[in-house]
Amino acid sequence: MESSTEREEYVLNDTGRIFVGQYYRIGAKDWLFGQFEEGILDIVFKLLREDGRAKKNPQKSLKKRASSAYCSRVLSAMVNCNDDTGVLWGRWDGEYSDGVRPTVWKGSVKILKEWNTTKMMPVKYGQCWVFSGLLTTVLRAIGIPARSVTNFNSAHDTEYNMTIDKFIDKNGDEARSLSGDSIWNFHVWNECYFRRADLPKVTTDGKLWTPPPKKKAPGLCSVAPPLSKLLKTGKFISVRIQALFLLRLQRTD
Repeated sequence: MESSTEREEYVLNDTGRIFVGQYYRIGAKDWLFGQFEEGILDIVFKLLREDGRAKKNPQKSLKKRASSAYCSRVLSAMVNCNDDTGVLWGRWDGEYSDGVRPTVWKGSVKILKEWNTTKMMPVKYGQCWVFSGLLTTVLRAIGIPARSVTNFNSAHDTEYNMTIDKFIDKNGDEARSLSGDSIWNFHVWNECYFRRADLPKVTTDGKLWTPPPKKKAPGLCSVAPPLSKLLKTGKFISVRIQALFLLRLQRTD
């Protein structure tokens, strides 16, 4: 990232706003990223070490940490606890009596330190904007430019056909049991900036999207960082990167 202004915003800035709500009534949550707070960098290194791939082959993982794409994917997986010893427990059913309501969190530092001091017990609870705030923090802490990005009217295509399907029964009522498709008011993920040397030259520069872990990539709850310009054009299909989830969120009919 050549611009000093952009480096100030996407690496050095330790506070920000995460947008939520609805497209016609957009709200914002102030967030303390706190990437320079005492102990945060050590926690990020711990997250990289505790990833399942790192435990399986520590030397290989150590060498791969030279890749920003690899680190972003590992950290995307480790900010959730779905299939590893990750940080945050996601919950959407409204039952938060044994933890903290997602709307209470105001920053990343307390969450990361709680996970670290409780011997990697998952912190309860979070939703998409909390995952995104955490991921912004841990990426910035190791110098990867990142920010939280909100998609309004976010399509949730459960059938992988690029459409939101509704079925109507003979009485004219919606048959909800026949499809899990829906449109969320909003969904928050992350945008980070680095080169993908492993992709064709035409795609090595630009913005990349790494969403908070909601859908599984092979073997873990994470999504590889696809290039935003490829997502916008749909040309990513010729490249072996896992981007279908994000494409469906934005372009499903």
